[in-house]
Order: sequence, then structure tokens, then C-alpha cells
Amino acid sequence: MEESTTELTYSQKYYSENKERLLFRLSEKTRCECGTVLARVNMAKHRRTAKHENNMRHQKYLEDVKKGLA
Repeated sequence: MEESTTELTYSQKYYSENKERLLFRLSEKTRCECGTVLARVNMAKHRRTAKHENNMRHQKYLEDVKKGLA
């Protein structure tokens, strides 16, 4: 039990010392390969959405058209 208390105390101390940097990193805006701009923290969830899948299919279609395959 003592180890988990030590780990918790360390985590709390680290967070309080680095709170601004950690929150900035989470809210930092990034562009997905499908073209959508979103917060970094939401990227994994976004990649599972229909919007992402549709955008990726559309991009592939446009690439095929440029190559003359469609």
C-alpha cells in the first residue's frame, strides 16, 4: 500500500509542476491525414469515425482520378 501512495504522490507532484505544459499538449490542434483539424487528445477516437473513413475514401478516389484509374 505504501508504494502506491508514493506513486500517487509523485504523479500529483509531477502534474502540478507540469500542468500548463501537459494541458497545452492535450489541447494542441493537429491535422489528421483525412484533412480534419482537431485536438491531439481526440485523434484516436476520430480515426474510428465515419467522417474519417469517408474523407479517406474520398481522398483515395481523388488520387485514382488524378492517376486516370477511375
